[in-house]
Amino acid sequence: MKQLLGLVDAEGVLSVDKFSESSLSNLYTIDCSPHSSSLALSLDWSNLRCDTDPQIAVSMSDGRAISVNTSTQQLVHDWQAHDYETWIAAWDHYSPNHILYTGADDCVFKAWDLRFGLNAPVSSNKKFDGGVTTISNSPHNQNELAVGSYDETLRIFDKRNLKTPTSSIKTSGGIWRIKYHETDDSKLVMANMYGGFDVVDLYSSAIVHTNTHHNLAYGVDWNKEGLIMSASFYDRKGRMVSKTFRILAVVSLFSISDNKHVTFNDSSGCFSNLVSTQTHHTPTPQHSRQTEAFTQVDNFSEQHIIKPDAALDKCMQNAANNGLPDISVSAIQGKFLMIQAKMMRAKRVLEIGTLAGYSSIWLSKALPADGELISLESNEKFAQLSRENIAYANPSCRVEVKHGAALETLDTLQGAFDMVFIDADKMNSAAYLRKAVDLTRPGAVIYVDNTVRNYNILLDEHTQDPYGIGIRAVYPALQQLQDQGLIEATNIQICSSKGHDGLAIAPHRNASKLSLHYPQYLPIQMSIYEQVDKYAERFLIGEDDGLGHAIENCTQNGLPPIRVSAMQGKFIMMQAKLIGARRILEVVTLGGYSTIWLARALSHNGELISCECSSAFAQVARSNVEYAKVAPKVDIRVGAALETISRLDDIPFDFVFIDADKSNSPNYLAESVKRTRKGAMIVIDNTIQDARSFLDPNNMTPNVLGNRQVYKLLQEYEARGELIATHQQIANEKGTDAFVLAVRV
Repeated sequence: MKQLLGLVDAEGVLSVDKFSESSLSNLYTIDCSPHSSSLALSLDWSNLRCDTDPQIAVSMSDGRAISVNTSTQQLVHDWQAHDYETWIAAWDHYSPNHILYTGADDCVFKAWDLRFGLNAPVSSNKKFDGGVTTISNSPHNQNELAVGSYDETLRIFDKRNLKTPTSSIKTSGGIWRIKYHETDDSKLVMANMYGGFDVVDLYSSAIVHTNTHHNLAYGVDWNKEGLIMSASFYDRKGRMVSKTFRILAVVSLFSISDNKHVTFNDSSGCFSNLVSTQTHHTPTPQHSRQTEAFTQVDNFSEQHIIKPDAALDKCMQNAANNGLPDISVSAIQGKFLMIQAKMMRAKRVLEIGTLAGYSSIWLSKALPADGELISLESNEKFAQLSRENIAYANPSCRVEVKHGAALETLDTLQGAFDMVFIDADKMNSAAYLRKAVDLTRPGAVIYVDNTVRNYNILLDEHTQDPYGIGIRAVYPALQQLQDQGLIEATNIQICSSKGHDGLAIAPHRNASKLSLHYPQYLPIQMSIYEQVDKYAERFLIGEDDGLGHAIENCTQNGLPPIRVSAMQGKFIMMQAKLIGARRILEVVTLGGYSTIWLARALSHNGELISCECSSAFAQVARSNVEYAKVAPKVDIRVGAALETISRLDDIPFDFVFIDADKSNSPNYLAESVKRTRKGAMIVIDNTIQDARSFLDPNNMTPNVLGNRQVYKLLQEYEARGELIATHQQIANEKGTDAFVLAVRV
């Protein structure tokens, strides 16, 4: 019997290899995505139950499904199976080469009969509350099918009725892989990501064992004797577990340094579901197909706006050498925090969660000679290592790393802080936030990291996961503190080399209470990013008549829906407030949505000049600004933005927001540098747009070229000492993108 290994990767390439004694030799490769940069996410052989010429099914990140004839080595079918990432394509192994099942991030499970065309599936089940990730045929019952989803529910179907499961079992986490036992028809094992792996008794529809000794369980399989092999992400470990569920061995699986996403499956069915996705920074599971792009964008931006720093590099190397987890902020986020501290002229900073001191070093760079940073760390080993790293990086700065339980240490601190950064155990994030409010002066800013991390847990109101409970507690805490007039808060979804996450930003303030509106549900047809934004908005934005009217008026007048999100609008308002802006320049107005947010940052005698090339849009914007009661502060000028800017007086601006035609973004940036004071802030929106287009060296469209030029200009300005800049990859209801934040120096 010929043993074959099928492998698909993050470049969309299928490779078929042959076992030859103790080695592999490649038979052929097929590019499944020759005209795009789509990732291949899974594969399945059709002949695992029947002796037939095998075909291979491949699922793709752009929603396609593909079948390949292994005899002719050609694509047989290639069609748009779903609107979102097709996580899984699995053959019906009892109807080989004919029936194919697919599941995707659109929360739909479909069945296709390839004999009758691909215009529509023969069955479509939309009753899932999360992406459909894994589908497995029972080896004991040809009519039984097991389907797993991010919604933490295992569903068993009779193939004759794919609309309603015969049983449903709640699991310990979002399901990534399922494997039936080959000889025991009562048993099934699942890899449940953050929940470890579960063993299910199918007779009783009950979980008989849960193993949580994993750092994100991503693959699992077992042999006929009941030995279980599982694989996990962050620690890159494989675990062999006996049939009595005792761990027999823990091995290091891989040490892959390039950015490859590898899914392998062998035609014999032996240990066929183990998945390896190893990169230098391991992504979150929900969007691992995009994390490679996030990493590449971070790498591109770091080349332009992060200067080489031996101390930071040594800090990370020391952390790795001493076995610390790779959970520090990224360089991009570290610089963002430094810029924030600089902008508020922070002299006294509190950090909760030191780890190896990487973020501490970034924060210390912002402090004046008489500044002070106090950092709290519960692990004595980590505290000692961080002291060494910080002393090496900035020996003259006053940094004190306090070892002990943070909540107890916080009770002993004296005096008010100007800035607080919370990045510690997530179960206590809300408690740290409340104590931080008590320890900060009016005008100080509090940052809470990792406010999304795992969106399945965040959006699950019934979660029992301690991590999820802790993260979910942050939002009502922010809401309550905001309602009391103590803070003003927003939440930015962050995309980086570490995946999809969030950062809550809460300036300390004294203000009137807000009237908040609470949505009762989140429609499952929303994208994940939109669901997260809506979840945060119900706590942090509330009902706003002025903004609501602006959105409705823009829609009625046919303006394109390309305004900033509510969370981002509040973020730029808070940034303008942070620097005490009195004069703001906006390029461009569109319907005035961001204009309203920015005008609210100004005092009664402040001034906002907004440029808009369309007289029709300007008319709509003026009516929106008038309705929102900020018109006295706003001057909307119609005409080409560069011409309008050239006619401005010489009075410098304090804040510039650029959100216009991307081909001209470098020109707007250059004009902004000329027309701003030292200490002014410049924010440029949509500097990435589509990551794959941005990174494609063959893409020479005006918008892509303009955005790339922005980063080159930032590099030049920073080298000349005119700006310090960073960027943030973000996610919101419109998808993923990035913005640049730069400060004149």
